[in-house]
Amino acid sequence: GLHYLKRRFRRYGHFTGIQTFERRATNGTNIVFVHYDNHDSPVEAIVALHNYNGQDLCADPNEPLKLRFAPSMEQSRAGQLPTLEQARKIVEKSGECFNWRLSSGCHRGQRCHLKHISINKEIDSQPWV
Repeated sequence: GLHYLKRRFRRYGHFTGIQTFERRATNGTNIVFVHYDNHDSPVEAIVALHNYNGQDLCADPNEPLKLRFAPSMEQSRAGQLPTLEQARKIVEKSGECFNWRLSSGCHRGQRCHLKHISINKEIDSQPWV
């Protein structure tokens, strides 16, 4: 339950809130928002838990966890979010395929000259939007 989720995500740092949304409200997907109070903790949580499929956190072991970054309310209010094109330039400057990071995926497949980093697949998709 919620107590276990709090304990599990607290391993990666202090957070200011946690919200859960059940399958029936989210088209068949359980969604949990964890609001950390710093920039490093979400990175640590993603590194440790992305694609994790243990029964302690996953209702279905065939559906591993997908962890993503979401802008904080402060970032949204302050207008600190890059446009889609700015985000593409930032990602591709490092040699990584931006389309790979979206839910649509990369349509170029093997012909793509940019990196497809497995842990970053769909990391920038926002299914809650």
